[in-house]
Amino acid sequence: RSLFIGFLPLKEGKKRRLIESLRSEPGTLVFYESPFRVRKTLKLLAEILGNRPAVLTHELTKIHEEFRRGTLAELSLSPVVEKGEWIVLVQGFK
Repeated sequence: RSLFIGFLPLKEGKKRRLIESLRSEPGTLVFYESPFRVRKTLKLLAEILGNRPAVLTHELTKIHEEFRRGTLAELSLSPVVEKGEWIVLVQGFK
């Protein structure tokens, strides 16, 4: 099971409240994020949800598609291409 969230709100308070509401969601969480905000969002997700396993993807279905696997904290340290949207998949609550 998965829950597609799409883009998170830009305002910090709304973003934080939405993520907090997903804390006990058992399904995989799927987010879109801008390349300029993805590292900050990964750090916020780790802070609120805990350091869960996650996948960071870019250029899906294209010749240069990319998958990075690790914890939210590990992925937040990963360099990102500042072009196109990123997709973040986060393990649901166990």
